[in-house]
Amino acid sequence: AAIDASTMVEPGEPFFISIRSFNGVPVVAERILTRPLSVGGVSASIGADVASTDQSMAVPALVSIAEASTLAVLNPSGATIARVLVFVGGSEGEELRAEAELAPRRRGVFDLQGLIEPGDQWIRVRSSTGTIAELTVASNGLLLTTGSIPVQGTTSVPDLLAFE
Repeated sequence: AAIDASTMVEPGEPFFISIRSFNGVPVVAERILTRPLSVGGVSASIGADVASTDQSMAVPALVSIAEASTLAVLNPSGATIARVLVFVGGSEGEELRAEAELAPRRRGVFDLQGLIEPGDQWIRVRSSTGTIAELTVASNGLLLTTGSIPVQGTTSVPDLLAFE
C-alpha cells in the first residue's frame, strides 16, 4: 500500500511515520523522499526497527558543499524523555557539538552546516534511551539520506518502523 504523507502535513512541516502490524504479520516500510528542505532531489530509505543509545555515521564529503544538511534524531518511546548528545569526531577525537531533550515520540533536527567543521569524519549520537538517527544532505540536485549504525545499547522495536 502507498501512503502519500504530503496529504497529511503541510509542506516543510517535519514529521515521522510509524507503521505497525496489528495481526502479527511482519511488514517492511520504505520511504521515498522528494525535495526535502525545498531543495530538489529524490531519495529512498528503509524504515528502522532498532533504536540505539549509541550510534554513529560517517560524515559525507558532500556536507561541506551542501545546500542543506540535517541530522534528525527520533525518540520512538511512548513514555520516556530522551537526553541526546551529538558528538562529532575526527583525527583529534570526539567533541560534543549539540544536545537536546526529546519528548516521547518526538524528534529533533540539527543543522549540520553549524555542527560540522573541516576534518570531521564521523557523527556519534548518544542518548539516555534508544533513539533512531538519520542524516540528510542535499547538494546540486543530489539527495542523500543515510541511517546510523548502532554501536551499543540496541533495542528492537518490532512493532514500530520509524524514520524521519
